[in-house]
Amino acid sequence: MILIKNANVYTMDEQGLIENGYVIIDGDRISSVGSMNNVPDVEAEVIDADGGSVTPGFIDAHCHLGMWEDSLAFEGDDGNESTSPVTPYLRAIDGMNVCDVTFAESLSSGITTACIGPGSANPIAGMFSTLHTNGNIADKMLITPETAMKFSLGENPKLVHGKKGKEPLTRMGIAAMIREALYNAKNNKDDDFRTGALKKVVQGELPAKFHAHRADDICTAVRIAKEFGLKYSIEHATDALEVADYLKENKVPLNLGPFFTDRSKPEMKSLSIETPAKLIEKGFNIALISDHPASNGNLLPLTAAYLMKIGISEYTALETITVNAATNIGIENQYGTITPDKKSDILIFDGSPLQLTSKINHIFIDGIKIR
Repeated sequence: MILIKNANVYTMDEQGLIENGYVIIDGDRISSVGSMNNVPDVEAEVIDADGGSVTPGFIDAHCHLGMWEDSLAFEGDDGNESTSPVTPYLRAIDGMNVCDVTFAESLSSGITTACIGPGSANPIAGMFSTLHTNGNIADKMLITPETAMKFSLGENPKLVHGKKGKEPLTRMGIAAMIREALYNAKNNKDDDFRTGALKKVVQGELPAKFHAHRADDICTAVRIAKEFGLKYSIEHATDALEVADYLKENKVPLNLGPFFTDRSKPEMKSLSIETPAKLIEKGFNIALISDHPASNGNLLPLTAAYLMKIGISEYTALETITVNAATNIGIENQYGTITPDKKSDILIFDGSPLQLTSKINHIFIDGIKIR
C-alpha cells in the first residue's frame, strides 16, 4: 500500500481539484482519495508530494508509436499495408516495435497509455490497440488488443491508391468501398478471417475511428456511421468548427490533432490550436492526440498546456489528455481519473502539471512505481 500525501490532486472526476489532498494506492487500484483533513490511518509506504500535483497518467488517444520507427526508413515503416485498400483483419499490435525509443520518450512526458493503430493509406486499415507505454513485450503492455477499427476518408486513400490507377480514385469511391465492406459484413452470415473484425463493427462491439480533416469528409463519416449504426469517433477533424453544430447534434466524439506540425497537405490548411479551444467553449469534451510521428508523442502535454495560453483553464486542458481521452477510446471505467477502484495510473509532479518547468517525480502504472 502507498500513501501519497500533501498533494494537489487533480481527480478529473466529480471531486475536481482537491487542494492539500492524499491518494492511497492498494495493489493496482486506487483505494482512497480525499483531503488531508480526512486521511485514514494506514500502514503504507509514504510519498510526500510536498505541495506538488497528482494527476492520472496522460493518454494519447490516437498515435502510431512504434509503427514508424525512429530514425529508420522503409525497414521500420509498418504503419500502412497499402498493397490493398481494405484490410480490416490487420492488428496494430503485430506491426509495432514497443522497444522503439519513442515509447520511453512518451512515458517520460507522462503518457502512460497510448492508443496505437495503422495509418490512413487505406479506406479500411485495421485495428487499433491500446497499450501502456512501459515495457518491452507488447502482450504484457496491452489494455485492449482491439480498441477500434480505422477508416480513412479524403486525400490519403486517393493519393495512395488512385495514383496507381486503382480504386478508390475519388471520395465517392472511398465512401462506396467502405459501405460495401460494411454491407457485406452486416449481411454475411458466415464469418471468415477477413470479415470477422468488420462484423464486430456493424454489431456495435468494435468502435470505428474515422480519419477525416475536411468538413465534407467529416460529414461523410457521420453519414456512414448513422447508416450502419456504428459507434465511432472522428480523428483529426481539422475543419470541425465549420460543422460544429452538426457534430454536437450528433454527439460525435472528437480526437483533435496533431498541432505541433506543418500544414503538410491541402486538407490541413485550416489547422489551428484555437480549434480545440473554441470547441471546448462550445461544450465539446474533446481529446487531444499527438498522431505520432506527425507530431512527437512526448509533445502531447505541451499541446494541452498551449490551450491555457489561449484561455482554457488548466483543469479543462488536463481533461483533454486524461478523462476525455479515456472516454473516447472506451477505457473510462478503468483509467483517466483518480477515483477509488480504478486502476492506479498516476503521475506526481513537483509543481503544476502543465507548467513547462514542472518535473515528474514519480510515475505509477497499474500500481507499479516506474520511477
